[in-house]
Amino acid sequence: MTRMIHIATVHWLNATWVDIQAKYLAKSLAGTPYRLYGFLNGIDPEPYRQWYHYLSTKPVVAHIAKLNLLAEEICRVGAPEDILIFIDGDAFPVGELAPCLSRQLQAFPLIAVQRLENEGDPQPHPCFCATTVGFWREIGGDWSKGPKWRTSTGIMRSDTGGVLWEKLNRAGISWKPLLRSNKMNLH
Repeated sequence: MTRMIHIATVHWLNATWVDIQAKYLAKSLAGTPYRLYGFLNGIDPEPYRQWYHYLSTKPVVAHIAKLNLLAEEICRVGAPEDILIFIDGDAFPVGELAPCLSRQLQAFPLIAVQRLENEGDPQPHPCFCATTVGFWREIGGDWSKGPKWRTSTGIMRSDTGGVLWEKLNRAGISWKPLLRSNKMNLH
């Protein structure tokens, strides 16, 4: 059975990456059913509606709130076995995505970027995260900031994904961290 892939993305004030991301997603998911859900804030949505199953231009400012609203919509319409992806607006896959996700999600309920290069941030980060709709519902997935941790420089901080990290830790759930390999350009 082919699972539907639901992709949540946010674009803010700049349309540069909208078509680029959508075209790379279409190419990397060729033959796989998927739906794109997005926020386009400060961007004329009309030229881009073709790409989106769900598109919002509501004046929501907080990035975390937009991610959580998109997840709510996906969880409302998605089946438990469907794949849920969060991806930054300026990010896109460069290879076949579905087979890799299927393999990884058999071993781990959640795979996500972990930004160790950002002073040792331990939490899952939504610049890229994949799980299933069922798992997101089960844990009450939430991208909000949560508990603080001590950075590698000794500062206490919290960031996007802190609540999710805390939920995973409390439940004793192992997740697959994806670590940065680009040492030349950290953004």
